[in-house]
Amino acid sequence: FQHGGVYSGMIFNLNKKIIMSTGARLSFSKLVALFKNDIYNDFNELFENIEQQSLAPSANLGFTANKNDFRFRLNFATGFRAPNLDDLAKLGESSGYIFEIPNPNIKPEYISGSDFEINYQKSLGHYISNFSLNTYYSYLFNSIVKSQAFFKDSSYHFDGQDNYYYYQKTNSGKGFIYGSSFEFNLKSTANGFGITGGVNYTKGVDASNNEPFSGIP
Repeated sequence: FQHGGVYSGMIFNLNKKIIMSTGARLSFSKLVALFKNDIYNDFNELFENIEQQSLAPSANLGFTANKNDFRFRLNFATGFRAPNLDDLAKLGESSGYIFEIPNPNIKPEYISGSDFEINYQKSLGHYISNFSLNTYYSYLFNSIVKSQAFFKDSSYHFDGQDNYYYYQKTNSGKGFIYGSSFEFNLKSTANGFGITGGVNYTKGVDASNNEPFSGIP
């Protein structure tokens, strides 16, 4: 696996209370997967050597403002995720009677999104309190998801006892992820005693197939 990139960023003080930051990156990745010939021989005939490389740009634009005890942050960004070894070349049985096979044609997934955060910090005698609320929304296209597949005109693999259904990672089309989080912290400057807590909510939807993203509630 090879990965590299170039990045450029700048920070501007728009006034005494507002800061703007910008950045751009160009990333390169290359992944080569080789399969041994001593396991799953039927599959090795097809998946002898898988190689993929990708070149993708990303950028971000952010604003930070401070007013009294409040800090406001707004950020817009684009990015990408190249297929990893598991996405591109996983071969074998998995939980849930699934047999995963490689997909040499899988492409990187891309994302664009924004997030907004409000942070409040206040000193109260010997205590420092901090509260933060964050909300975000991201749009994905070419999103990488696990989908049912066929191998040699069959939808399942029989291991001698059970049927394992073929699945592989594919580019589903589009989807979105959104959510919010709240965190608080109260700490004593006298003895270091503190209380920390928070709550998070995240939802991800594969819009092309109208189903949740795997790994996200």
